[in-house]
Amino acid sequence: MKPKTAIICSLALLLCACSGNKTASVSGKISNGANKSVKIALQTFGGTEVVGYSKLPADGSFSFKIRKDDDRFSQLETSPMILKLFIDEDDCITTILCMNDDIKLTADAGNMSKSYSISGGEETVLKHSLDSALLTFINSVDTLYAIYEKNIENDSIREEIESDYLLIVEKHRLYLEDFIEKHPYNIASYFAFFQSYNRREFFDKNKDIGILVKINLNLSEKYPESEYVKSMISYENDIKNNTVTIKSPEQ
Repeated sequence: MKPKTAIICSLALLLCACSGNKTASVSGKISNGANKSVKIALQTFGGTEVVGYSKLPADGSFSFKIRKDDDRFSQLETSPMILKLFIDEDDCITTILCMNDDIKLTADAGNMSKSYSISGGEETVLKHSLDSALLTFINSVDTLYAIYEKNIENDSIREEIESDYLLIVEKHRLYLEDFIEKHPYNIASYFAFFQSYNRREFFDKNKDIGILVKINLNLSEKYPESEYVKSMISYENDIKNNTVTIKSPEQ
């Protein structure tokens, strides 16, 4: 199968004062990151492309101003973009940027993905709510695992813990289903569908294909020119034809 066409788009990120032709901005503070560089990258199905960076001062402040007068912003004119911010590539914040968003972010350099808070755009906030829900799930699982380790030779307690784990998994899956139902026209719903933890996927791409079909129908209606949505429709067809080769959005 031929590789899927990635979103062909790049960002021009200038560290400059706000102006009238600003398309969007991402700014904030990252604590404990003095003299480190925070990078911003465009996420595609083909990988990530670093498109800007800022060396953090003592107070951890940074600001990326994305300007409208660069024709490489044509995709942002018609649909959201997926961005990653990171100091360490293994600890990324993935967010969703829309036209005219003024995103404000805070995080700790030691664990950006788990410590960040964010505001400034509907899609941005929705993506953060998914990350927060996953963190709650992870904390619950970690608590169970600690108890499991202490009682690994106790069959009855071990079985009870395993049962509790399955209930936690089901509860989180129901949360994701409800999220998708409530946000049928948001790109964040893709991230809900593909959310996973420690190789556990909450939706089976084959058994739950109907959910992805519904998301694609809604978002192709809202963003008919989006290369990202087009790639997801192609992904849907590959699932149906059993020829999937591209990665999920957060990989």
